[in-house]
Amino acid sequence: MTLRARARLIGLVSALVSLVLLGLLGIASQERARTERDLALADALAFETTQLRTALFGYLLQPQSQTRAPVAAQFRVLDDLLERTATRALRADEQTRYAWEGARRLAGDLGKHFAESGDTGTDLRFAERDRRTAELMLMDTHSLILFVRQLRHRANARFIAAGARVNLTLVVLVAVMSVLGLTLFVVFGRSVLAPLGQLRATALRIAGGEPDLRLHSRRADELGELANAFDRMLDQLAATRVSRDRLEAEMAERQRAESEVLRLNAELEVRVRQRTAELESANQELESFAYAVSHDLRAPLRALSGFSQALLEDYAERLDGEARVFLDQIGSASRRMGELIDGILTLSRSTRGELRRDPVDLSTLAHRLLSERARAEPHRQVVWEVAPELCVAGDPAMLEVVMVNLIDNAWKYTAKTPNATIRVTTEDRAGKRWLCVADNGAGFDMAYAERLFQPFQRLHRQDEFPGIGIGLATVQRIIHRHGGTIEAAGTPGGGATFRFTLPTATDCQEPS
Repeated sequence: MTLRARARLIGLVSALVSLVLLGLLGIASQERARTERDLALADALAFETTQLRTALFGYLLQPQSQTRAPVAAQFRVLDDLLERTATRALRADEQTRYAWEGARRLAGDLGKHFAESGDTGTDLRFAERDRRTAELMLMDTHSLILFVRQLRHRANARFIAAGARVNLTLVVLVAVMSVLGLTLFVVFGRSVLAPLGQLRATALRIAGGEPDLRLHSRRADELGELANAFDRMLDQLAATRVSRDRLEAEMAERQRAESEVLRLNAELEVRVRQRTAELESANQELESFAYAVSHDLRAPLRALSGFSQALLEDYAERLDGEARVFLDQIGSASRRMGELIDGILTLSRSTRGELRRDPVDLSTLAHRLLSERARAEPHRQVVWEVAPELCVAGDPAMLEVVMVNLIDNAWKYTAKTPNATIRVTTEDRAGKRWLCVADNGAGFDMAYAERLFQPFQRLHRQDEFPGIGIGLATVQRIIHRHGGTIEAAGTPGGGATFRFTLPTATDCQEPS
């Protein structure tokens, strides 16, 4: 039961008990007031009876009209008082009713004897008329006084009893209110003060360094709800403390990680400077190598090609067929050697020089390259498809090298395919935009796909499809230098698709 319900119940019981006791007190007070009025009437009746006896004695001593009138008046007063006490006396106890009836009877008898005592206008002595009547009147007067005294005694007893009941009711009321007050104090102490004291003691112990204490109250009232809410608050504080400790640990770990990152960054900067120096040295060596290839190797190669050509021109009639074949092979090897040197130089240039970031329209570039190859080989029937507005951001010269190599590959490997098709399109995959150059030509085996982008590695024989194996390696280096990715997919006889990513340009307007 909740404290509010208990308070209401105690208040209701207290109010009912108080109303009952106050009702009893009111009844007792009314009874005391009624008995007080009865006692006052009895006192008045006794006084008037005494006055009647005095007046009657005066009349008996001097039976004259002057002494008879007061007696008659007292009889009227006495009759009036007896009439006024009739209702109360008849509803009282048996003794009171007996005394009132006796007094009523004697008053009537006295009235009759007084009326028979003679004419009030005569001056004759009463003793000469009727001594017997006088004696009866004196006896009745004495008896009347006794009955009136009995009535007063009974009225006084009832007054005392009514006062005792009033006092008893007051005592009971005070006792009941005291018991109710004590009960309220005990109930308040057990229901309110004790739980509050326990809550206070627990709060002080928690503040003193015992955060794991809990009340675990099973009460179903407001204080129980308060204790449970206090426990939940402590649980939340504990969870907050754990979260704070975890956060502090994470912050310490983060600071340690940041310190480690700073240290690694410092080491990385040192390594980057070392690698940059090594790369610059390697680039210088590569440039020296490229210079040596372009100058030192080309001169002997030109001499070898020139002398073999001179032999063919000057001594062709003296050479037999096998010697001519050997000289042709020397010339072919010299030309291939020249192509390899050109490929090495091209590969070297793809990783050197300043990288520009200009908008490039690959759609226009692809159309131009395909048109040039169609004009160069008009006998070939090749269908091509180029998606519009393939705009990227990059170095125009390097991206032209990329498209030249990819379109040359597609053109070359569809040479033996009827109904050849070349497509330059885009596709979205994994949130990225991929540019695709696809054909339905010879294709390749995916088991050897990693060799495609290695320099001088080829998946087809020279007599099938000529080439030196440097184009795709150059394409990969250019794409990587632009921050993109390239991949290849194909099947033998089912064509090949080369996909690559590049930064997208906002438009295709090349800088003027």
